[in-house]
Amino acid sequence: MALLKKINDFLSNLAFYLCSVLMAVYTLLVFLQVLSRNVIRISVPWCDEMALVFFGWSVFLGASIGLHKKTHYVIDFFPRSLVRMNRVMDLAADFFALVIIVLMLWAGSIFTKMGLRRAFSSIIVPQAWLFVCMPISAAFMVLFSIENIVTDAQKCAEAFKAPAPGALKKEGGPA
Repeated sequence: MALLKKINDFLSNLAFYLCSVLMAVYTLLVFLQVLSRNVIRISVPWCDEMALVFFGWSVFLGASIGLHKKTHYVIDFFPRSLVRMNRVMDLAADFFALVIIVLMLWAGSIFTKMGLRRAFSSIIVPQAWLFVCMPISAAFMVLFSIENIVTDAQKCAEAFKAPAPGALKKEGGPA
């Protein structure tokens, strides 16, 4: 588990730095496009497509970072006092997320293969460069999900080992 955590931390940091660079370049490209259209009155066609590629990569890598850091939105169905139920729900959500991520890995691979046969109109690069961000990010997410499942399974086991809140003590009466 310690090795997986080290690998995941490295991948998460790598994705964070890549996202930072991609978002900076994306912002500059959009600024260049706005400037060229409104000031120079000339459109730079490759800016749109490059911005699309960088934006797609930053979105999917950012989603993987969010999964690793558990910063996605969470809806609490049960009150926080029901610790055991919440631990079970966290574990179930991890497994459900893993199923969706595997589907994204599979579908992203199909999109990437299709993108090899198509090129962007102005940058003459296969569209696979845009689509490959899906399976790569999904592969990161699979590793992050495995770590989350192991961590949440341990928390779930600990919750069931501890006495239930409000349980009666045998010797001293009510808790």
